[in-house]
Amino acid sequence: MKKRGQDDLARQNAQLRKERDHLRRLLAERTERLHLKSFALDLVREAAYLIGENGRFAYVNDASCRALGYSADELLQMTVMDIDPSWSLDRSTDLLATLRSIGSHVFESTHRRRDGSLFLVEINISYFEYSGSAYKLALVRDITERKKVEEQLHASEQAFRAVVEHSPDYIARYDLNYRRVYVNPARLKLIARTASEMLGTTPVEPSSLLDPSTYQKRLQTVVATGKEFAEEVQFRNAAGETRWGHMRIVPEFAPDGQVSSLLVIGRDIHELKRSEQLFRTLTENLPDFIIRFNSECRPSYVNPAVAKAFGMKQEDFVGKRLRELKPISEPAQNDSLEAGIRRAFEEGQPNQYEAHWQLTDHERCYEIRHVPEKDSEGRVVSVLGIGRDITRLRTAELALRASERAYRTLAENAPDPIIRYDRNCNRIYVNPEYERVTGHKAEHVLGRSPAEISYGPAHLISPFTEKLAGIMDSGMPEDMDYTYEMNGKTVWWYVRAVPEYGDHGTIQSVLTIWRNVTERKEAERRLLESYELLRELASRRETAREEERRRIAREMHDELGQHLTALRMGVSALRLQFGHEHPALAERIQNMLSLSDRTIQVVRDVVSSLRPAVLDAGIAAALEWLAAEFSRMNGHIACRLRVIEADLALSEELAVALFRIVQEALTNITRHARARQVVVTLKRRGDDCVLEVCDDGQGFDPVAIRKKSFGLAGMKERVLMLGGKISIASTRGAGTAVKVSIPIARRAANA
Repeated sequence: MKKRGQDDLARQNAQLRKERDHLRRLLAERTERLHLKSFALDLVREAAYLIGENGRFAYVNDASCRALGYSADELLQMTVMDIDPSWSLDRSTDLLATLRSIGSHVFESTHRRRDGSLFLVEINISYFEYSGSAYKLALVRDITERKKVEEQLHASEQAFRAVVEHSPDYIARYDLNYRRVYVNPARLKLIARTASEMLGTTPVEPSSLLDPSTYQKRLQTVVATGKEFAEEVQFRNAAGETRWGHMRIVPEFAPDGQVSSLLVIGRDIHELKRSEQLFRTLTENLPDFIIRFNSECRPSYVNPAVAKAFGMKQEDFVGKRLRELKPISEPAQNDSLEAGIRRAFEEGQPNQYEAHWQLTDHERCYEIRHVPEKDSEGRVVSVLGIGRDITRLRTAELALRASERAYRTLAENAPDPIIRYDRNCNRIYVNPEYERVTGHKAEHVLGRSPAEISYGPAHLISPFTEKLAGIMDSGMPEDMDYTYEMNGKTVWWYVRAVPEYGDHGTIQSVLTIWRNVTERKEAERRLLESYELLRELASRRETAREEERRRIAREMHDELGQHLTALRMGVSALRLQFGHEHPALAERIQNMLSLSDRTIQVVRDVVSSLRPAVLDAGIAAALEWLAAEFSRMNGHIACRLRVIEADLALSEELAVALFRIVQEALTNITRHARARQVVVTLKRRGDDCVLEVCDDGQGFDPVAIRKKSFGLAGMKERVLMLGGKISIASTRGAGTAVKVSIPIARRAANA
């Protein structure tokens, strides 16, 4: 009996285990399906929200978290009213009734992000029931940009309507079936019809054109080519009169680049055509050049005088730019003429220009006037170019000017005082600027020497007179600088003295040009002071930077280095204690030791890059270490160090600067030089420390590189801060040499 009871219990346990395993498989399958659904919803671009009966979120995907700025856990603790400021219980009740009736609904609303900003959304919401509970699945799309585009389109359409509704031009829009979809009031008034009578009709139905079939063919051509068409046509007005008009058919394009509609713009030019006939009658008989230009600076009409002068037919000019016409193709002059035409279009005012052309007989000079022609609304529609031959007038004017120039010198209009001295050093000419500056009239100073009447201080008169006498004897020009105090201010003058020769080749006078350079000298002084201040500030900045590098390097070495070493020792102790009994642990510990070694090496490298400890051993040792590091990192480049004076004692600031300069030079060689050998030389020359870095690389153009090389600029600034000099000599294919010379005593004193 006892055994049978045990068998029954065993069978029950086996059955229970079987059921347990079955339940686990079902749970795993459902969990996998749930993960798959969640993964699929996370891939949806729209934000997805599963909303329970109480309005609380039961599920949100990644897109909803990105849209609102909340995490999924945060959103699952929130309701619809937390993210939709316009939501209410009444609205929720109405929506629920709608969804139960039709199953789904699309509407627009506003959502609020975590930072409080609002954005427009389109919501596609569906209703379903699951396990006796009601749920709503909402797919939400941000429509802010779409709304902006719609508003822009609406504004553009409103602007279009505002313009065309009040335009005197006749405007109509056609769809791709060539039916009118819009007609402006001016067009309706022209044909005495209402908008309802015209909309939906084709050109061959109610039309004011004399040939509607041709009109429709023009529309079809524009649709097929996508290009604007324009021509002059005849039409009838409401009174049945035949008039001339100008018609433009403009294609309008959809976002995909296809023609979506046509805009036809017509303008009454009947009066203009009558004026044109009168104009042609007049211009055909004028001896002056008459050319009418359109807005593209292309002639639409030239009179016979132009054609005859250039030996061309009138029609050969029409539609061509001036540069396309070989007889008058003078690029610079053509550009100036076209600029005048464009200016007349833009300003609506006449302008003129003087042109020269080589015609059949000889060069002729023409006065060109560009006169804007305007329509009834004051808009410039064309520019009339009128050219009049003024060759004889200009020849006479040039002769007169040449005669005047014979009696007038450049000195009369010079901005600097000009004085001419004879061989006795007496003034024989002063220009108006001299009178203005000195306050002395010409009649009071002419014939007198500087000793008799002078503008400057007396102690400068004798040296200046000696200079004049020396120039007359030597015949060599000379530059002079004079500085003196006047009215409590320092005045600087630059003087250029030039000997003047007579008919027989002998010096008869000296012309002096005086220029007041006080403002320039003051500017140079202020600039020099600014440079000195900037260098001082830069020097302090570099000193502070080096100190900070030293501090960081010391702390990394003393603190972080010791901690890493202690960590390594602890890990090593673990390996010794447990490694023999646990091989897998021993392997992991070995990996940790390797990582510790690499980390310690990284710290050492960082410390060395911040401030190599070898700098404390002197500049010679520091450069030797730097050269060794360079050779190690660039095995194909040999680096030799030559220290002429091994015990060279330098200040900390100077040693660091030299080290950084060599470091920057070697970095540039690594990056750009493609060198095979580098030589670094350090020596003492008198009171200066001289450093040279030479390579046999490909070289470069120092002038072209200097403006865009921050490395070279940094080297130069370091040297200037130390009161030294730097020269960089390089030629393409011949290597580069950087030479630095810095005074030792001055830096030591400052230190």
